[in-house]
Amino acid sequence: MAIRINNNVPMLRAQRAFMRSTRESFQAAMRLATGKRINRGADDPAGVIAGASLGAHAKSLTSEIKALERERFLIRAKDGALSEIANLGIELDSLVVQAANTGGTSVTERDSLRLQAGEIIKAMHFIQDTSSFNGELFLRTSGVATRFEAAIKGDDGDLLSGDLESAKDATHSALSSVNQSRAIAGARERFGVNPIFRVKSVELENTVAAQSSIEDTDFAKEVSTFVRAKTLEQTGLSAIQVAQTAYELALQLVDQAKESANKIESESKPAKAA
Repeated sequence: MAIRINNNVPMLRAQRAFMRSTRESFQAAMRLATGKRINRGADDPAGVIAGASLGAHAKSLTSEIKALERERFLIRAKDGALSEIANLGIELDSLVVQAANTGGTSVTERDSLRLQAGEIIKAMHFIQDTSSFNGELFLRTSGVATRFEAAIKGDDGDLLSGDLESAKDATHSALSSVNQSRAIAGARERFGVNPIFRVKSVELENTVAAQSSIEDTDFAKEVSTFVRAKTLEQTGLSAIQVAQTAYELALQLVDQAKESANKIESESKPAKAA
């Protein structure tokens, strides 16, 4: 085997392999430490662009989903308030029917019915004027309580004192209006909000999964890469040490040559003297 010291090719090859293994182990360690496959632009230039685009889309989807959630909660809050008003409307309708039965009620009973009707109207106005979601008073301008009040108020301004047959029709109409509002809100939630919410949620899930496959660390893969790179790193060090023996062999050969030359010189001196 030829021994060269000016250009130790085995040493260069061992150093190159050692540096490659060191880079791989460092990169794997960085990915394991950060949990990110891409820690610098140089790791995956195309992945940086794709990951950023997917991340921006995921944020947009998250905002849309939150807006849909808020709308759904608002619809449910309205439905709850309108449901209570509808229940009160049913009670009020019952009072109107009782008040219309003039032959079976006394003056005292009719006064009691007016008192109950008044409390129901107050409760309706309270729900209408105070029901809110996220700071929005969503029934204040609806006029729902006012319609019930107008339905049972007589020309003299007293409750249950006018044409009670007409009051029954007006009460039914107001109650039907409340139920219709509930139905519209329910249809919006069921057929407008919920399907879009589900579609956007699935889209967000797929977008985040795609972003994760580009940006996040595959721990099983990186652990395997790290162990492999560390093993090759140690092997590279051994190869460098082996390559260094070329210099040692060269020095040994030089020493052996010097010893041989000295021996030949010393053996030749007596022959000259003779």
